[in-house]
Order: sequence, then C-alpha cells, then structure tokens
Amino acid sequence: MALAIEQPVVVRQGFVRARVAMACQARDARSLLMAIDQAMERHRVRRVLLDRSDDPAPSEEIAAIFQHWVESARLFERVAFVGLPTMERIGLNMRALSRKLEVRAFDSADEAIEWLTR
Repeated sequence: MALAIEQPVVVRQGFVRARVAMACQARDARSLLMAIDQAMERHRVRRVLLDRSDDPAPSEEIAAIFQHWVESARLFERVAFVGLPTMERIGLNMRALSRKLEVRAFDSADEAIEWLTR
C-alpha cells in the first residue's frame, strides 16, 4: 500500500508538519522520515509535527521505524504526535519523559502547535 500524504511535508511557524496515514510499507515510512530530515536541514528548523489521525494504528514494523527515528535521530529539538490512540499516547509520553526526550503526543494539533512553538 502506498504512503498517503494528505499534504506534503511543509514548514510553517518554525516546524515541519506532515499529515500521514501510517498504513504504508517500510520504504514509504523511511522516505517520509528522510523528507522530514531534509526539510529540517534545508529550512533550519528543529521541530516536527506528525499527524497520524488518518490511521492511528500502524503495523508493528512501521511503529518500530518511527520509534527508532525518534529515539536515535538528533536533528530535532521537539517532535509532537497527533492522532494516537489514548493508550499509545500515554505510553509515548511516559517513555519520552523517562528518556528525557522532547517528544510528546497530544489530543489535538492546536495543543501540539502550542507546545512546539514555545
């Protein structure tokens, strides 16, 4: 299945934003993350908003790709997720806090944007 991107990876308000459907193949997820990394470098921004509202339940493989990117990539200052199921949102926030990562999951894009632009 092809990666669905409702809007391209864009930079606005000092952060990279991508609204994605996570029902994709591993190479599509890696391509998206590469595009995000390139946008951060090109525009010299270090904050990211990933909106998973269209498909909040990715395969384990895709979730692992994104988790690895978050935990190992150091291009970013902050990453915000929107559209996660409640338990995943809570788990992500707990793991991020325990590992001292500037990564959070929010109920709404407005909350995420407020946090990203502080």
